[in-house]
Amino acid sequence: MGYENIIHTKDDRLCPKPKKTDWEGMWVWSDLEARHRNAFIQFRKIFLLPANTKLQIFVSAESRYEGYIDGQRLGHGPLRSNKGYQSFDTYTLELEPGKHSICFLVHYFGVSTAVSELSRPGLIAEVRDSNNNIIVKTDNSWHCKVSSL
Repeated sequence: MGYENIIHTKDDRLCPKPKKTDWEGMWVWSDLEARHRNAFIQFRKIFLLPANTKLQIFVSAESRYEGYIDGQRLGHGPLRSNKGYQSFDTYTLELEPGKHSICFLVHYFGVSTAVSELSRPGLIAEVRDSNNNIIVKTDNSWHCKVSSL
C-alpha cells in the first residue's frame, strides 16, 4: 500500500505545541487510523535543496517517533513529558543539494502508560536552515500510511 495524502491538522488548544516559541509546523495525524490503540503511522515529505545546507530538525510526537532522512536513521523520541509541557527533540545535520526525503514512524500508544499520558495522537516537525528559514514543516501536504508493523 502506497502513501496517501490523508492528513488532518489538530487544534493546538487541545494538544499544545512543544515549548518552542516560533513553531510554524502543525500537529498532524492520519484519517486512515484515527485514534486506535497501538497505531503505527508513517509520515513522509520530499523536499529539494539548491545547495549544501546545514539544517536543524525539530520534532515531537504523541506517543513516540523514529525519524529518518534519506533512509538513514535520524533518532527517536520524544523524552517523557506531560500533555501541558510536551518535549521535543532537535537534530543538526548538513545535506548536499538535491532531492531528499524526511520520514517519521509514529507509534501512538492509545492508553496511559508509565511513560505516557493518554492524549490525542500526532506528529509535529520543522526543518530550518542556518538562517532560520523554514524548509519543511508538518502540514496537510505530507503523505502518510498505516505501517505494517
